[in-house]
Amino acid sequence: MPRRADLASLVDAVAGPLVVYGLAGDLVALNAGAEKLLQLSPEERTLPLTERLGLIDLETAGGQPLRMRDTPLSRALHGERAEEVIRLRRRGRAAWTWVSASAAPLREPGGELVGAVLSLTDVTELHDTQEALRRAVHEADEAAGELEALFEAAPTGLAFWDRDLRFVRLNRKLAEMNGLPLEAHLGKTPAELFRGISGVEEIMARWRGILETGEPVLGVEVRGETHAKPGEERIWREDFFPVRVDGEVVGVGGVVLEVTEQERAREALERMAAASREEARVRERILAVVSHDLRNPLSAILLGARQLASGSIAGAPRVQAAGSRIARAAERMRRMIGDLLDAAAIQGGRLSVRPRRAEPARLLEEAREAFQPVAEERWLSLEVRAEGGLPEVCCDHDRVLQALSNLLGNAVQLTRAGGRLTLAAARRDGGVELAVSDTGPGIPPEELPHLFQPYRRGKDVPYRGTGLGLAIVRGIAEAHGGRVRVESRLGEGTTFRLWLPAFGPACEQAGASP
Repeated sequence: MPRRADLASLVDAVAGPLVVYGLAGDLVALNAGAEKLLQLSPEERTLPLTERLGLIDLETAGGQPLRMRDTPLSRALHGERAEEVIRLRRRGRAAWTWVSASAAPLREPGGELVGAVLSLTDVTELHDTQEALRRAVHEADEAAGELEALFEAAPTGLAFWDRDLRFVRLNRKLAEMNGLPLEAHLGKTPAELFRGISGVEEIMARWRGILETGEPVLGVEVRGETHAKPGEERIWREDFFPVRVDGEVVGVGGVVLEVTEQERAREALERMAAASREEARVRERILAVVSHDLRNPLSAILLGARQLASGSIAGAPRVQAAGSRIARAAERMRRMIGDLLDAAAIQGGRLSVRPRRAEPARLLEEAREAFQPVAEERWLSLEVRAEGGLPEVCCDHDRVLQALSNLLGNAVQLTRAGGRLTLAAARRDGGVELAVSDTGPGIPPEELPHLFQPYRRGKDVPYRGTGLGLAIVRGIAEAHGGRVRVESRLGEGTTFRLWLPAFGPACEQAGASP
């Protein structure tokens, strides 16, 4: 080993911390860097190696205590080169110093082991930087994982398109909305995938605007059909925004929310509100008609009653005529009030029927007999056509005659002189269908869906009325478990068909009798 003085000069010339040890672990030389790092007093430098190491806490890079025999110095003193990153601190202090310790054995020219050289490099700053980077990478990975989970679990459709407007990324929710596998979207434009969506090219033009201006486009409503539900129009609300990398717009992102049910509900509510307003308007108009029509017969009754009471009418024929006028007016009032009460009962689900067994042909014949005089007055033919062998039906006799009377009354009013009215009965769907046909002007197609609504009257109906007759017909049919439908052609006429169930055990249980 060189002389100590020469060795000290060589060690001091080294920039980094450097220590030379004798074979017994005694300190031979150390430079200023090592003195600063190890912070040993002159007295401590003379202590045996084991005691000197006992003044310092040593740990591996993994945070495990480093035993003396495993230190790079101890291994070098046994003739082995060793290098390891460790951390150390003076015992009792909080701050750790990370060092790269490199130790090599010292030998005489003849190869005899005489000591060791320990080089220490402070890597605390490097370690802290690496640790910060590791934490940042870990946090970034966690954030990316969270974003990925959010992307896939989002209840809305999410997608990214490149500058050529081709799918780059989308979540499974959007793929489900579109009815295509997720992979089938990639590399394709919406125009290539969704030819059933109206305005796709317009949407893509907006995306090009986003690429040019960098401004988002929000609240776009899109309607059309996709592979998920072919033939069914669906509605989406979509927001689009620019995707930037280092400040440059590299594509378009989108958030897609299906609002089909919400829009259908909103549209239905709007229709209901409009229908309610129309119904209120019609009701006010009908009530005005009703009040007017009630006032007329009431005036006739009052006039006739006053004439009778005053004695101004002399002679039996004139008294009889006045009584007839009063009776006709009272009957008109009775029918009108009855219609209002029946309509209210139907709307409240309280219309009562008392089913009995009845012959369809007989029901039609009774209706014909009631209207034959009126038909003859208006020069109309009225005939009955009933199939032979028809089963009996289960019905409330008076209610069914009321329904037939409402239908015949309308037919008589609408059919011109020389026209034809027909009452028919035929088997259908296990029951019997009663039909009332006329050769009148027919009903406009746009009015057919609203024909059975209460207080609705056709625009061109030439007579006044409450608008309740057909609503009552439907209510009577449904109260029997039946139905009513209408067929009409402009210029040819109209047919109303009232279906009633055949008589059977259910009707017997309801108390029907012959």
